[in-house]
Parts: sequence; C-alpha cells; structure tokens
Amino acid sequence: MKMPMLDQPKRRAETVSVFGGYDARDRRGTEGFSEVENLSSSAYPALSPRSRRGKVDTALGDGDTVAAISVGERLCYVHGSCFIADDNPTYSGGGETHTRIVDLGLQGTPDTRIVMMGSYAVIFPDRKYVSLSDMTDNGSIDAEKTSSSATICPCPLGEPDAVIIISAASPEASCDYWLDTSGGTDILRFRSGGEWQEVQAAGVRITVGGSIPFSEGDGVSITASDALCGGLLPDSAVIASVGTGSVVIPGSIDKHAEKAAVKLSRKMPKCDIVFECGNRLWGCRSGTDEGGRQVNCIYASALGDFRNWNVFEGLSTDSYALTVGSSGEFTGAAAYMGYPHFFTENAIHKVYGEYPSLYSLRSLTCPGVQKDCSDSVAAAGGILYYKSRRGIYAYDGSLPTFVGDALGTDVYDCAVGGALGEKYYVSMRGSNGRYSLFVYDSRKRLWHREDNTAVRQFASIEGELYYTERNNKAVIRSVGGSGITDSEPVRWYAVSGAISGSMGEHEYLSRLILRIAADQGASVGISVRYDSRGEWQELGTVGADEPRSITLPILPRRCDHLHLRLSGRGYARITMLTMISERGSIY
Repeated sequence: MKMPMLDQPKRRAETVSVFGGYDARDRRGTEGFSEVENLSSSAYPALSPRSRRGKVDTALGDGDTVAAISVGERLCYVHGSCFIADDNPTYSGGGETHTRIVDLGLQGTPDTRIVMMGSYAVIFPDRKYVSLSDMTDNGSIDAEKTSSSATICPCPLGEPDAVIIISAASPEASCDYWLDTSGGTDILRFRSGGEWQEVQAAGVRITVGGSIPFSEGDGVSITASDALCGGLLPDSAVIASVGTGSVVIPGSIDKHAEKAAVKLSRKMPKCDIVFECGNRLWGCRSGTDEGGRQVNCIYASALGDFRNWNVFEGLSTDSYALTVGSSGEFTGAAAYMGYPHFFTENAIHKVYGEYPSLYSLRSLTCPGVQKDCSDSVAAAGGILYYKSRRGIYAYDGSLPTFVGDALGTDVYDCAVGGALGEKYYVSMRGSNGRYSLFVYDSRKRLWHREDNTAVRQFASIEGELYYTERNNKAVIRSVGGSGITDSEPVRWYAVSGAISGSMGEHEYLSRLILRIAADQGASVGISVRYDSRGEWQELGTVGADEPRSITLPILPRRCDHLHLRLSGRGYARITMLTMISERGSIY
C-alpha cells in the first residue's frame, strides 16, 4: 500500500549577531534597544554589560563633601578649606597614606573648580594656587598692599634697595644716590669723581613698608591720594624690581611725595569659566566685572604665569583681553586642537595666533553649548562633544554635527560630560527630573545608557575617569573600577525593538534561539511581551557555575509582534539571536 508523501513544513532561519545600542526611536528587532541599563559597547557586536566601577579611598566621612576634582597626572580634590593631592588613587587600602593635604582657606562651594597648569593646581572661584611638587608653594592669585605713609621718589630700575637721601643740599653722609630738591623739579643724582651727576635712566620707587606680596614682572593697579601725589603715579604698571618694603616701576617723576596713601593690587579679572591652553590660563566673562561695568570679554594670563592678567608691554609673553562684540553670553569654553574655544548658545568663537599681537577671533554661527551645560564640553577620540539646546553635538574644528538622534525627543539639561579614551560620558537631567548617564562610543557610533547617576564633575586622569555625584558628595568614584572595586556584580537589562511574529503568507515566528557567553556566577533572565500590551511574561533564567556558552531556545506564541527583555546579573555576552519562522495554516 502506497502512503501519501507529506511535505515537510518549510522553515526559514534569520540570525542576528550584531546588536545595536540605546535608541529611543522606534526600531525593529535588535537594531536598537529602547530601554537599557548598564550596557556597554566594549564587546560590540555582542550585547554586554559595563564593567564594575570603583571608589577612591578618600578617608572622608559620610557627612564630608568633595567640592571639586581635577584633570591632570594625579587626582586632586577640595574638601572644605583643604586641598588634597592623591598620588595613588588606585590604592585599595591596607598600606601607608597616599594623600597630601594643605589648608588653603578655601570656601569648598559646589561651584569650585580645579584647573591644572604645569605643576600647579589653581582653584576657582577662590583664586588660590598650590604647587603639587612642593605644597608649601601656595598662595592667592590676587594680592594687595596698602600704606597710608608711602614714600614716592625716583630710583634706578634695578636697585630697589638703593640708599637715597632726599634734601635740597648735597648730603655729607655716604649714600648711593641723592634726590636734589633744590630746584623746581626733583633730580636724582649719583656721585662720580667727587661730583654729583644726574641719573639719566631712572624709575619710580614706591616705599610702602612691610612684606611685599609681589614679584618682578607683576602687573599691578595703583591707587594714590591725589592731594599728595598730584598724578605722579600711573593707574597701572609692571613692577621692574622688588626691594625691602618697596617696589620700583618704570617711569619718571619730577617731584617726590612722602606720607602718601597708596594701594598696589594685582587682580585677576572676574571669569565665569577658566581653562588652560598654550601655557596660559584663559577665561571669559559675560556680565559685570570687578568694577561693576558690563562686559563680554575673553581674557588670557601672561605666558606661563597664571597670577598676572594685566601685563601689557607689547611682548609675546603679555597677558591678553578682548571684548567680543557679538551678542550672547558665554555658556562654555575649552582648549581644543591647541586653540582656545569659547561657546555661546548660538556660536563658537575660536582664538587663532601664537601670541597676543597675532591673536585674532573667528566666530562661527552654529549650535553652541546650552546654558548651564558648560561642564558638558569634553574631547573623546579627538572630537569635542557638548550639549546644545537640541542635544549632543560633535565638533571636529569645522562644523559641529548632531549625534544625539538616538536619545530621542526628550529635553535634557544640567549636562556634565567627561571622556575616557574614545567614549564620551554625559550625565543629564530629563524632563521628568530624573538623571541618566549616557555613553557615546565615538568609534562605533553607538549610544548606551548606564544608570541614573547624577554626576557633578568628571575628571580624566591617567587612563581612568573619576567623578563625583550630586547626591553623594563624600564619594569619588571611578568608571573603570580603579581604587576599591565594587563587590556587587552589575545588574543590567535591555528591551529589544519590535520583533515581528507574523511574516505574512501564513508564516509565523516559531522559535527564538539565544546564544549567551556567561562568566562564572552570572545569570541571564528572559521575558517577553506580546503585541505591546499586557505584563512581561518571564520565560526563565539561566546561570553559569563556570564560564561557558549557553544556548537558550524560546517558544513564543502566535502574535503580531513581540518584545524581548533581557536582564542579568554579572558579566554575560549575548552573541547571537536566531529567529526561526514556519509556514502554517490560515487558522
């Protein structure tokens, strides 16, 4: 008897081995994951969690506050009034101390920032500095000396301690110089061959007494009593030499003054943002300056000297100041490709040139840094990233490019950015008031969302990215696990895009097969939701007692489409997803 031949059900298999990152837009399958937590692109094209983070052993109590951390060769931070240098932030306990502490009388406010310049750390808004090679070398950028009984007289530029006798008759006593007041004008003379000769090149000595907080080359502002000085002194000058209780400035005067009220001051202009570029500190200010005048200015310190911002002698080492005529307050600033860049919300200003007389400002009208997002500016993989009003932009020195499409349409603010290798980290607050820490891989062009960490400051130091949190102010944490590594495994999850359950022509999704590579102690759970409604249905959890690969079959019910939710604890890689479809009846 002949039996009829039955056709074997036709099957079709589609395998996916490339898994995308976070994508808030409507995506299909594994092109992007609409909901993710603690995932990373490190194992791309596989889907994998981030590494465990670490905690720096600061020895601070729970009630203490870390006000700022720095970028440089070593981890530095501010705690209360103290500045702390951590020479070994990877230290995990059990050994000798690795921190050096100096009390600088700092305010320790949340807006404190540390800017590194050479071996010095400069702390703002306190305007204090400290040398990391010798922490006894510390002080204030601003300095002031006041006297109500100052003496002002001519003096040779290089001899601030010269003995000068002021009289109408030639002195009998031995002295270096004689200020002859017998005529209508005072003349400085020196003895030569028994005769008093006029000194042709002289400066002006201002004797104020006591210790002098200035150095040779400092640019100072001068305020003097008009009644006694009668306009003898300029409003500002560069100190030529410093003596015992006195300074000498270039210039000449024809009358001397005694018991005059004089104030000498060295001040840094008021700046909103400060950074280092080309061995200078650069800053910008939109608003009122120290004198109450409305300004929109860019400033630079003298070359190699962060203390001096008012030295203008026509030299290549001079400080620099420029008023920007275009509208818009400064919202960000950074050094990029060796040039200072300043941002408004609608423009990028770039300073070209090697020294002040060659400096020129070129402006580009384009999306700039959003207000209150100045800390979002960071360079990763050679590209400068920042948060604009629209979202995240990438700037390579030409035109900025929008790279934030995958973050969706939610409106973010209060962005803080940092960089580790080719990855750009940015913590932002969403419209619902919750923070999210996103990571953009500049080489793979993938976004991932890690968690709800609200970062206050980032600092990249020797291949590690450190950060402080807004709601956990006593802790400095590391992205890569330096210091005391977290003991708890990372918990993670990802929700796939819609996977079609019906392929048309009576074809339906009959089976899903996941390929998982799990480390020892890791576990992975799988849940499914059909047709975008109802509760998640847990399909099972698999674990690994030892490092191994796991093949997990999933048998979905018939539906129009489904979403998968993959969750886990510990390190595991989703390496492959195979979707098997079959032809069935019309019923």
